[in-house]
Amino acid sequence: IDFKLRSSFELLDIVSITVNGQHDLDKLNSLDIVRNIRPVSIVERPKAADNQITNPISAGNQIDTTNPISADELTGVAEVRAQTNYTGKNIKVGIIDTGIDYTHPAFGNCYKTKGCKIQFGYDFVGDAFNGTNTPQSDDDPLDQYNGHGTHVAGIIAADDKIKNFTGVAPGVTLGIYRIFGCNGTTNIDLTIKAMERAYNDGMVIINLSLEEYGWSESLVSVAAEKLISKRLVVIIASGNDGQGIFQTSSPGVTSVDNSKVQSYYLTISSSPDKKFTYTTTQFNISGNPEIVATSDNTKVTDDACEDLPAKSLIGKIALIRRGTCTFAQKVANAQAADAIGVIIYDNEIPTIITRFIDAPELKIPFALIKAEDGELIFDHIYKSKNVAVTFYNETLPFTNPTNIKPEIAAPGGAIFSTYPIKLGSYKISSGTSFAAPYITGCVAILFEAKGKLSADETKKLLMNTAHSIEVLATSNQTATQTSITGQGAGLVNLLDALSSTISISPPKLPLNDTANYKALNTLNVKNSGKDIVKLTVTHVGAQAVSGYNFTESFVPRGIPVYQDSFAEANISESSIVLGPGQSKNIKITIKPPADLDNDSYFIFSGFIISDKAGNKSYSVPYMGMKGIYKTLPILDTAVGAPLILTEDAEIYQNNSQIVTFTLQDVVPADTKVQSNVGELNNRISSAEKSKRSLGRLYRRIPQEDQVTNEQTDMGQTNLTQSDIQINSNLVPDSLGKIATEGVSYYASRNQDAGPLSNYTFIWEGKVDTVDGKRDIDVPNGSHRLVVSVLELYGDERNKKDWEIWVSPRLDIQHS
Repeated sequence: IDFKLRSSFELLDIVSITVNGQHDLDKLNSLDIVRNIRPVSIVERPKAADNQITNPISAGNQIDTTNPISADELTGVAEVRAQTNYTGKNIKVGIIDTGIDYTHPAFGNCYKTKGCKIQFGYDFVGDAFNGTNTPQSDDDPLDQYNGHGTHVAGIIAADDKIKNFTGVAPGVTLGIYRIFGCNGTTNIDLTIKAMERAYNDGMVIINLSLEEYGWSESLVSVAAEKLISKRLVVIIASGNDGQGIFQTSSPGVTSVDNSKVQSYYLTISSSPDKKFTYTTTQFNISGNPEIVATSDNTKVTDDACEDLPAKSLIGKIALIRRGTCTFAQKVANAQAADAIGVIIYDNEIPTIITRFIDAPELKIPFALIKAEDGELIFDHIYKSKNVAVTFYNETLPFTNPTNIKPEIAAPGGAIFSTYPIKLGSYKISSGTSFAAPYITGCVAILFEAKGKLSADETKKLLMNTAHSIEVLATSNQTATQTSITGQGAGLVNLLDALSSTISISPPKLPLNDTANYKALNTLNVKNSGKDIVKLTVTHVGAQAVSGYNFTESFVPRGIPVYQDSFAEANISESSIVLGPGQSKNIKITIKPPADLDNDSYFIFSGFIISDKAGNKSYSVPYMGMKGIYKTLPILDTAVGAPLILTEDAEIYQNNSQIVTFTLQDVVPADTKVQSNVGELNNRISSAEKSKRSLGRLYRRIPQEDQVTNEQTDMGQTNLTQSDIQINSNLVPDSLGKIATEGVSYYASRNQDAGPLSNYTFIWEGKVDTVDGKRDIDVPNGSHRLVVSVLELYGDERNKKDWEIWVSPRLDIQHS
């Protein structure tokens, strides 16, 4: 067998290799020592949910030390910092990402020197690596041109004495493992290699702010489980790219918006000692331009919603009141009047708000300030007539279905952290990529305070003490808690986790769907403290959520629908007393919401909460489905898929149609699936009913410089007769057996839009015959394409567990 070794591993019994073609792959698969073959899949570059970047920092700019604004106030981290000396000291934390700009003062401008924060690291790829070319490795993970890894590292461990910016655990020892070049993607074998290196370097916590796929069978998940078995804690972000209620990474931490964000400040000439805080775009305007109001009072409801007089704002900053039209419309009108910037003050909300405008046509900066600040500036303008504004390019510093995924939430929206010096030094950004390192920092503090915990112990502690996230109240709403699908156990609270003496097992209750429903559950509550504890046990329902609109598509909605429908919980004991070291079991029976139809496929959820005196509570989330998940259609026939699209763009969908094409024609077949599927395969059959098998569908092999994505590549397919009955010799022996051309194992469900909106297979009239011959022309005659999908929980040996589509008749004629 002709092959080239890419990587060998100690962590898992695997190797990654490059082979010359399908023939060598078939030989490998025939070897008894080979248990499984999977393609080397692509790992996408992590990206934020916005593009807000600060400008380079000047040493001469002013700093306001009086206005601490931090996500730490949401999570108990600020209190821990104020009340304890815990910093994560001597805890080794590995970060697998894009590298780090270690020249940043927040990391000590050092690497592997005595006393340096970063003592371990490796670059697996080099600057020029893009996911398809040959990586060039060395021991220096410096990244000055991407910044994602630097941002992540700052959330965990920054300690900038000049800026007074501190990460969650500034005392940790970092290991930085770079798996991305300056551009492009990376590969899953490099990710696993980095995980292995982090383990060998002695890391006890590993942060992966990557966007892996949701299957627990993914190799990153498998490697993470291996590390967890060795008492490491691996923290992985839930991902930003999914649509609907079922898409998350494996496993996952979700994010919540930071209600207090890093901001900047400005002054006005008529009141130079007053500092006005603004977000979200940093102004880079020199001098002292005049600021003018675009209305004559502060109660106008449609300020700057209509065209402003031409050239009325040349060289000026426009002060505009929020209301009626969009921020983008107001900024566009000011820009058309030649303003050089816009400040929008709120119309009612007293606190500062944040917004990002995604409008490339807007070239001038815009900022948001509080209502009272806007009104004060407005008064100065009308009293003083000519008011100049000064922007300080310095930030206001900090004072210092059925399984529940994500499991916990952390601040990830509008998060301020470090960024490469060449790209601005600091950045405000959003996404689960930045929630994961926040959890990582919290775990480091717990390890310093309580000693090294197992992954299960750590997860239980954080989930038990998390604070559930409330719904923004409306007049016709009864729910107080948002769905578990988005928050897991709730928002992490480090202060409560550190002081907790109560543990509840298990930390979550996945109730499953209607067919597999588990109504009766047992929770074990234990008191590990030195005092007697009295707890009251209650139930709080959360919003129900539906991910489907079957009149439009079987693919889950991009935006789910929420409903105030609650389960009923019967708790065996509403009050318990536990002495030191004592534990007690509580029986809980949860009945699904009565007002939800069985075929609605709504996800219902809530919390079992144990409260004790002193305003401290411990909770366990539960979640179930009203409906049988297995009965959800997989092939999205609601939108007319699957279908055949000929070279001249004609579409064929139903059995009564006939498609005639010559052998040189390329026939793409589009398939859309609404749910994750264990196995998806397609084959070609003759139109006449017969038991005779013709072989497997042949598809063009990617070029040598292409890397196959295991979620969109199709593996082995069979060319069989049109009676399409599934039997043992038409279906691979087991899930995940071998992923060659034509079958996709662990395929992700499709989305409403984007690169996963459908799967496309291109057939060029070739088959692999059952006697081992490859790339053989299909004979002249009538044939049909068959797409078959294994249902969720399906038995591949049972033909009833396969959803099957048969194409229109294909009349093939050799040219």
